[in-house]
Amino acid sequence: MERKTVRDPIHGFIEFPSDLFETLIDTEIFQRLREIRQLGLSHYVYPGANHTRFEHSLGVAHVVKNMLNNIRKNTEEMVIRYLRFKDLKEYAGEVLDHLDSMKKEIIVAALLHDLGHVALSHVFEVAMKDYIYYIEAKEKSVQTMVSHEHLTLSLLNEMKERLGPIKYAGEEVKLELVEEILKLAYIDKEVDCANDSELNAKVIASQMISSEIDADRGDYILRDYYFSGATAGLYDLDRLYNVIAIVPKRVAQKVFTLGVVEKGISVIENMLLSRVYMYNDVYLHPISIIYSAMATRVLSLILALPDEDLRTLANGYPEFSQIRKIMLHDIPELYESVLNVTDGAFYRILRRIVSFGKELKEGSEISLERPDLFLALYTLAKGILSRRHWSALIMNEYNSRSIVRAIKEDRDRFMYVMKRNLNPFVIFYHSAYEGLSGEVYVFDRSKPHEAVPIQHSPRSVVSRNLKGSLYAKVTIVFPKTMGRIDNLSAWRLKEGKAEGLFEDTFMDKKEVEELLRESFEKALSLAWELQEWSSGRVD
Repeated sequence: MERKTVRDPIHGFIEFPSDLFETLIDTEIFQRLREIRQLGLSHYVYPGANHTRFEHSLGVAHVVKNMLNNIRKNTEEMVIRYLRFKDLKEYAGEVLDHLDSMKKEIIVAALLHDLGHVALSHVFEVAMKDYIYYIEAKEKSVQTMVSHEHLTLSLLNEMKERLGPIKYAGEEVKLELVEEILKLAYIDKEVDCANDSELNAKVIASQMISSEIDADRGDYILRDYYFSGATAGLYDLDRLYNVIAIVPKRVAQKVFTLGVVEKGISVIENMLLSRVYMYNDVYLHPISIIYSAMATRVLSLILALPDEDLRTLANGYPEFSQIRKIMLHDIPELYESVLNVTDGAFYRILRRIVSFGKELKEGSEISLERPDLFLALYTLAKGILSRRHWSALIMNEYNSRSIVRAIKEDRDRFMYVMKRNLNPFVIFYHSAYEGLSGEVYVFDRSKPHEAVPIQHSPRSVVSRNLKGSLYAKVTIVFPKTMGRIDNLSAWRLKEGKAEGLFEDTFMDKKEVEELLRESFEKALSLAWELQEWSSGRVD
């Protein structure tokens, strides 16, 4: 069987059958991932972080393949032989047999797990909840893109019709099974697979794609660490291959789950800590967050602009309408739009926005229904292209956690607060993650019954502290400070570099000054309301 090998800086040599390259990897829909950076705008802080979703997807498939190559041996030697009940041993063997039979589909699911990413990766998804458009969309019940995972599933249905059969080592890959695994990974996470060894195997396959110890994290933590140049984020992936297994989660109902044997606790906790450090140092870096917020507002304003204004701006630039179609989940034209909306398309529209602003400044007779919205677009585009970020109020960790929890508990109040302070120049941006949100099950051969969550194992060192620990960053981005900032003890100011962005525009200077002052006041008002809301909820 002919194989092809890719040299990768993280995993060494990545090898797959040649027919998988011919029928999937070397197709336009997959190759476009080369044009989408893994970390959105993090390269504005870490210049080396220019790696893409393409090599990450290859890496995830490689990690899944290695997991599958080790999981039977590990389970038979370190789990099954210590189980007390014969029927449970036989059931575990059946689950392993099913995993072996669907190996090619699991690897293809890993390859396709990020297919739905478009320009700027996760930043594009966040734009769908930017309140300059989100509030109107909710009030009008407008259907919008949910997530890149849902977009992946939509594209998978299109691929069945547009591409020929996907082959793996001479055998046809069952795309229906690939779709089922991805749905279990992202949508149907709570399915009951008791006493059903085939469904149990599919659930375990989905856990290899999305869980606390999945192949996705197995690759991106190491890859992002390497390319960002961060000083933390390293863990022993080879050791993970040697301790991963399927372990009994509920013996009475015969349910197995992806887990590790007890000697693997240290490598899992190292992996969990590496992720925490990468969030603190890279993913939630304040400057990266500010540029991400600016980019989300650019994307959401493309939806918020009046149709006639957008038509005038987008003349000769189809990327604008393609972005709209993806954001509005326009199924009939989704596939073609996704092919074109890459990072390159985003930067092309930024340059078009700037050039159109110059046309207006030079005396063009074009009139706009909402010049204020376009001024926001114009100055955001100039700022991103020239790396001159706006100012930001950054909330402290304690109040940020409180607000993130409050938003989940009282969405209506939050929407009311945002609506009161809605302004095209004020951007609310928040990001949060848990140190350990799900469960990692650990099998102890000296106690061969049900595996236990890692935080309950006596050999655990940090999992108890990570479990349920919320890390959050809440940021309000606005053009520039226009006066004193008082009584905002929960916030710190990060001054921007917006000098020159607003001094010479197509609008009257007094109008611009008024818009900037109003946006500054709205930013302070929003910060005050969020601070007051969170003050009684601090952990």
